Amino acid sequence: FDEKKLGRYLITLSPILVGIYLSISKKNVNLKLINSLVFLIIVFFITLFTSERVSMFYSAVTILITVLYGIKLSKKYLLFILLPFVIFISIYNLNINNFHDTVKNSISQITDNKKSFSYPSKQHRSFMITSYKLFTDNPILGIGPNNYRHKCKDVSLKFKNNCSTHPHNIFFQILSETGLLGIIFYVWFLIILLKKIFTLTFSKKNLNYELFFLLPIIYFINPLLPSGNFFNNWFMAIGTFSTPFYLHFNELKNNKE
Repeated sequence: FDEKKLGRYLITLSPILVGIYLSISKKNVNLKLINSLVFLIIVFFITLFTSERVSMFYSAVTILITVLYGIKLSKKYLLFILLPFVIFISIYNLNINNFHDTVKNSISQITDNKKSFSYPSKQHRSFMITSYKLFTDNPILGIGPNNYRHKCKDVSLKFKNNCSTHPHNIFFQILSETGLLGIIFYVWFLIILLKKIFTLTFSKKNLNYELFFLLPIIYFINPLLPSGNFFNNWFMAIGTFSTPFYLHFNELKNNKE
């Protein structure tokens, strides 16, 4: 109960485990996919207990990607899409682990207490605005890695406290702390990664198991949801942990071809 990190471990390690299992298991491919989906649904159930909202979302995305992946073999995999919703609604109605309150707080944040739709929340927008202002002052090289915590006090906003250890968004952190030099590389890598994931997911050719090793990386650099500190050792390590697995199994596939 000290820091909320279990969810991040789960959504990072579960796709890696699925990728390894699908790559090395000698079982029938349909059986492997069903086993993988059952495992991922159990992980999703556990993730709900962590109260880590972003991890809950990524866990559901992993299931969705696996289902889309399995549809190449059979439409029956569509049934697995319903299970996360059933689990979510069940835990919400039973209010297990105060999950009901977590959902209500999330809705309150993105609707500004039911006044209007507000995504991202006002707090996160204050971080983004501050990051942009810091970027405009140092557009080429930025303010330097991990310096948001020191420079944020130089920007004053009327409606919300804008200081924290980091901007809680990968895109705006890289923008403010590394400037144009860093953001260009980030956007370039993000586009390549998204294109690769899309191709592997919807390709009508052979099943490409290395897809699962790319998911934790996109979860790490996703600019659309709140994130940890990009320059934090733990967050960087867990975010890039699947990279050598992807490189290894991708090389094995290329050698076979």
